[in-house]
Amino acid sequence: MKEKDVKQTQQYTMCILSQLTSVFDDDECGNYIPLSEMGEGANLKCFIHALTCASAILFNRLTGDNKNFLEFNHVANSLCFEFGIKNDNEKL
Repeated sequence: MKEKDVKQTQQYTMCILSQLTSVFDDDECGNYIPLSEMGEGANLKCFIHALTCASAILFNRLTGDNKNFLEFNHVANSLCFEFGIKNDNEKL
C-alpha cells in the first residue's frame, strides 16, 4: 500500500473512531449506548458483529454490490491482509 493510502486509511480510521466513541461517551447522542453494556460478554459480541454488519451494508450501498455478511468479511480480511503484507504488519 502506498504511503498516501496508509495516511488516508489512518485519517478515515480516526474519523470513524471519533464517531463511534461519541456513541459511548455522549449520553445526548441519539444513538447512545452505555459503555457499561459492553462489559457483558454477549453484548460486546453483538456490538462487534453489528459493526461488521453495518460495514457490509455500507459497502453494498457504496459499491452497488450485494454481498452477504460473510462475503463482505472476506473482502475486509483481504484488505487487512493486503495492508499488513505491504506494511510489514504495522498497526494503525
